[in-house]
Amino acid sequence: MMRTAYHIASIGLFTALAVALGYAFVAIPNIEMITLSVFLAGILLGSAKGFIVGFLAEFIFAVFNPVGMAGPQLLIGMVLGMALIGLAGGLFGKFRKTKYSPRILLFFTGVACTVLFDLLTTVSFALMTGLSPGQTAATYVAGAWFYLIHMLGNGMLFFLLIPTLSRLWQNTSCGPLREGVS
Repeated sequence: MMRTAYHIASIGLFTALAVALGYAFVAIPNIEMITLSVFLAGILLGSAKGFIVGFLAEFIFAVFNPVGMAGPQLLIGMVLGMALIGLAGGLFGKFRKTKYSPRILLFFTGVACTVLFDLLTTVSFALMTGLSPGQTAATYVAGAWFYLIHMLGNGMLFFLLIPTLSRLWQNTSCGPLREGVS
């Protein structure tokens, strides 16, 4: 019973953190910390709970976004993308033992997660608006600087913050659920 309450509270905590950070950075184009929060939830809580955090956080953020609610197709792409990032965090937490520096690996993982999210949201937007494949490709080209800022920003956030935040979580009085990232 205590363990179940702990898991529910942890899911709620990470969901609230991701949504709050989403709102805190909403005015800054392509700099966000939702991805970081959701990925970290996956590392610390496991893939299934990370998936749930990603789903809930992105759904709440996209539906109650101060800029406006996402359309149905875009909402699906956003929620699916962020849920997959939570799942990826869990997989990273299990299989991160490599010969490479964890921080370097985290940088490239942050970039890859962002590419996945941006790909899903751009394709979802294209489906929602009826863009042709050529128009969708033009959207990628036109938004290249924004995508690049988003990818590098998340890569750097992963590189700089995940090891420290993971260690802080592991050192709480709640006790570790999984070994953190060093």
